[in-house]
Amino acid sequence: MPRSFSLYVHVPFCTRTCPYCNFYQVRHGEGRELAFTRAVPREATLLREELASADRDVETVYWGGGTPSLLGADSVASLAEGLADVFHVRPGAEFTVEANPGELTAETLRALRAAGANRLSLGCQSFQPERLSFLGRWHTPEQNRNAVSDARAAGFDNVSLDLIFNLPPELAASGWRADVEAALALAPEHLSLYGLTLEPRTAFGKRAARGELALLAPEAYAEEYLWAASRLEAAGYEHYETSSFALPGRESAHNGRYWSGADYLGLGPAAHSFWEGRRWANAASLERWLAGVESGRLARELDECQDPDSLYAEAVYLGLRSRRGLELERLRGEPTRVLAFRQELLRAGLAREGGGRVVLTDRGHLVLDEVVTRLLTIAS
Repeated sequence: MPRSFSLYVHVPFCTRTCPYCNFYQVRHGEGRELAFTRAVPREATLLREELASADRDVETVYWGGGTPSLLGADSVASLAEGLADVFHVRPGAEFTVEANPGELTAETLRALRAAGANRLSLGCQSFQPERLSFLGRWHTPEQNRNAVSDARAAGFDNVSLDLIFNLPPELAASGWRADVEAALALAPEHLSLYGLTLEPRTAFGKRAARGELALLAPEAYAEEYLWAASRLEAAGYEHYETSSFALPGRESAHNGRYWSGADYLGLGPAAHSFWEGRRWANAASLERWLAGVESGRLARELDECQDPDSLYAEAVYLGLRSRRGLELERLRGEPTRVLAFRQELLRAGLAREGGGRVVLTDRGHLVLDEVVTRLLTIAS
């Protein structure tokens, strides 16, 4: 089969900023939406002209953000049609759209399905009012449930739910375990569990710098993560990546391509691309990005060819995130040192037998960064 690539579209619009969010976003408006949906296919055309091999088929499509579900039905149709005019998407390709449960309408769902979307990722984050309030989310637990029900009615048979753990101790009573159970009751095909982090430029990060906010102790973080992993595995979900759990056959194909080092193109402000060893990032500014598309000279904040050492380090990190792990023969360094470290991981319960691979266990995923550092040290 000819080589393919994945397509990511960053839809930057939000109605407000969540205090933990570190992604580029701007306030939604009809004028901005119209300019964006017109510019994305133009950017795609410019990229196809720039990259001689961009005539390959698209294997997966992902609209992230921001809040892609804020797009109106006409914009959804226009954007999908515009991209289809530039790139050939393989029939049946996984096409994921992120959505906010509190701002998802039946009309938008119908428009997304008509445009070819077949997978929905819902940013539920929690099913407890106290936890949603802390996270700055303005939807309700009932809206989470309604969003899943509406998605099913619109024909989505592949739904993923996001949940956030590692909230401050004072919120423990309202329950991480209750969140997991509430999500399971909706029978999603996929669940993503994210430990809250305090990014410096976010509202939470600034509060933490002032000493006004602290998260769980490492032991409590580990307890929440390991309990959830065990509970989901007992319910039939496969832990196929550090943060990701899916029913058999329902893994995210798009994210899987990221983790395997496959080529992808990112469209929209702040979107990243990786193409045949070259990496670039679009300007994190809607105005600069639009101006670049209009002028035919795409505005980028990063554009570099990855050196072999950087590519190796990334391959180690991404490989260890997935259940496939890393082949021992692909690891750099003196073989006996690599094998000795693998045995150390096995004895500590951080890795399992994987047919000539380093494959992390649930406990191993908790110390992923430390494992990667050791392997890179062995390679140096």
